[in-house]
Amino acid sequence: MNTSRFLPFLALSVWHLPVDGQNISLLANVNNFPQTGYSDVWGYVDKNGLEYAVLGVRSGTAIYSLANPRAPKLAAFVAGANSIWRDMKSYGDYLYAVADQGTDGILAIDMSKAPDTITWKFHKPVIGTIPLNKCHNLYIDEKGRLFLSGCNINNGGVLIFDGASTPGTPQYIGGVNTRYSHDNFSRNDTLWSADVYLGEFSVVDVSTPRAPRLLATQPTSSRFTHNCWLSDDGKYLFTTDEKTFGTVDAFDVSNVEDIQFLDRFSPKGAKENRAIPHNTHYYKGFLATSWYTEGVVLTDAHRPQNLVEVGRYDTYPESKQGFEGCWGAYPFLPSGLLLASDISTGLYVLQPQYLRACYLEGVVRDKTTNLPIAGAQVRTLSADLAESTDLEGVFRGGRAQPGAVTVVIAAGGYISDTLGVELQPGVVKELNILLEKEGATPTSTREMARHLKYELLVSPNPCTENCQATLSQPLTEDRAQLEIWNRLGQRVASISAAKGNSQFLLTFPGPPGMYWVRLHRNGQTLGVETLVRN
Repeated sequence: MNTSRFLPFLALSVWHLPVDGQNISLLANVNNFPQTGYSDVWGYVDKNGLEYAVLGVRSGTAIYSLANPRAPKLAAFVAGANSIWRDMKSYGDYLYAVADQGTDGILAIDMSKAPDTITWKFHKPVIGTIPLNKCHNLYIDEKGRLFLSGCNINNGGVLIFDGASTPGTPQYIGGVNTRYSHDNFSRNDTLWSADVYLGEFSVVDVSTPRAPRLLATQPTSSRFTHNCWLSDDGKYLFTTDEKTFGTVDAFDVSNVEDIQFLDRFSPKGAKENRAIPHNTHYYKGFLATSWYTEGVVLTDAHRPQNLVEVGRYDTYPESKQGFEGCWGAYPFLPSGLLLASDISTGLYVLQPQYLRACYLEGVVRDKTTNLPIAGAQVRTLSADLAESTDLEGVFRGGRAQPGAVTVVIAAGGYISDTLGVELQPGVVKELNILLEKEGATPTSTREMARHLKYELLVSPNPCTENCQATLSQPLTEDRAQLEIWNRLGQRVASISAAKGNSQFLLTFPGPPGMYWVRLHRNGQTLGVETLVRN
């Protein structure tokens, strides 16, 4: 299926630090059906504690033993209807799978004697007078109830089956209203349905399966709600919009009568690459999201109002756009392994590191009036954090790496400012920024300069195309850099600063306006000064 994005002007976490393989390492990639193609992935643990990967193949369902996760072994393959979409879940001794094409019904795989013996059957119940042939997705709750979405019955509305009383042959016990459901999640008698074509998720009381009761609906950013997943404490729901420029959204659902949007997230580069999110899963405060051509993306969701990327592995390094690459990501194996499926290249067994994000949050106001400044840019000089303030002047962001950073705050009509900040994992660094109108002196930049190792003087100031930077003492560090940055936090010039020198000629392009010069080494700011370009 597919999905999209749009919401009122709010601070968005749409930057972050992605490098292929960041905080995720590859253990194995298995591609046994290269001519066929793949869909979703799930995991299973048998009675002896042996872990398995369950992979959707267009021609069936593949089960891999992970006795050696660096060399997955195909334990069974169940041929089925040829289908682009295949979804699997588990409960007790059984794996259940559905396909969105063909007439497989519900595939029930008996894992009670695995890995030595794995058996299966296709269960094809009749509801009323209509046989269940196909479904798009399924979820199984803690009671063993199967919730099937997008079936050929009930106009695609959720169907409910009892898989606990009759394992392997789940019996129909009710159906939700006939709004088409693309995917769903259920816990504590509450169903959360991703109603993709309506562009919203619905919340349904299913304590009485024969008489479900709609509690609430909520639109998502791009109005193409593809999947949803609840946090462990049940307070937050995370959704994906499967569209170009789509996002992962976070909602406070602790009161379903007053659902609150919190944040939307897209990894760095996704907008430029026109990338599309697919499915997200919540795991111990983190989100594991399959993001098609961007691969698997890990997001710290401990603060759902500020979602920050902390890891990524690209299963599809090609630059193509659209519905290629990573289909699914499964983070729930007891070993901590992360399973991923790629449409073209099959199963990936990954070892993730779930590292806490370093948060930077605050508000930007006019120094004279104390009124909030909307649309102000807040960036690190290293460009791994970039955020805009909302209508209340509030910004929220973060990055994966801890340590000292230089933060640039810029807004139209105001003097840009710079601050030195120390970021720590899991800690929120709060800033209260007061910007001065152009023509004033940037107080906090001057204050910051007093505490740096070198006093940096630029002359003439204002200058034209050339000016001279002079240090208060000869440079004692090697491999240092002198850089010129504009008020938008963009580097416009850079030169190497040789050890032992104290004077440097600066030449830079750019329009008239306010700039600043930064002396740094390995990201540490050694000196800073503002200048005006005539």
